[in-house]
Amino acid sequence: MERCTYKKGNKMDFLRPDGKQIEINSKEEAADHIRKSCDDCKKYDYTMHTCPVRSYLFCMHMRELLLMEYSEKAETMVPNVKDYLLYKEGSKYMQNLPEYRIEHSKGVANFLYSFARVNYFDNFRSQSLYLVGLLHDIGYYENPTGEDHGRKGAELLEIAGISKDFCDLIRYHGKYIQNPSRDQELMWLADLCINGKGEYIGYRKRFQSICERYENDLDRLMNVQQIVNHLDQYYPEYR
Repeated sequence: MERCTYKKGNKMDFLRPDGKQIEINSKEEAADHIRKSCDDCKKYDYTMHTCPVRSYLFCMHMRELLLMEYSEKAETMVPNVKDYLLYKEGSKYMQNLPEYRIEHSKGVANFLYSFARVNYFDNFRSQSLYLVGLLHDIGYYENPTGEDHGRKGAELLEIAGISKDFCDLIRYHGKYIQNPSRDQELMWLADLCINGKGEYIGYRKRFQSICERYENDLDRLMNVQQIVNHLDQYYPEYR
């Protein structure tokens, strides 16, 4: 399956599963693009009047992600998010990060939340994934090189009494581990699919960028390569 790409601003380009690119110029078009285009998509099975499950869920995920991009404030997609101790604790670190790091984090949060909605995760899990995406890079606080930022971010939240399960998603979001949970896989996927502008670009393109930036850090590159290999096996539609 091909990947989807889009650009912020007045227009977005959506590359659907059969490789055809369509333009989206408004929120209404974003909401309707699957209905309008799936009839002539080569992934659509006319004999069964269905779309392969992976193709359908991928397109629906992109639809939700586009809708969130068009919303005035993405945080409003998560009910009562500011009532969470986690958000209150994490935001004081997040507000001191560079703008590109904040935009990336918002994009990761949107990616995770829209994935959760499409895949019928319950509200608690959906909101938790949104929050872990929003706060996953707080380990860059007073740590501009980003060295071991997953562990440092997790420790900041652990001190505040945040649950171990949540902190572990942040601890290992850039580190390969054996037998990851589904949520850990999604954290890897979201982090690698979203660039520094908060835009979806697919994990392969982001991996190329990482290789260029850290060409002399072989341990880091080998670790990310293991994550990419895992995503190739389980989430190839996002490549």
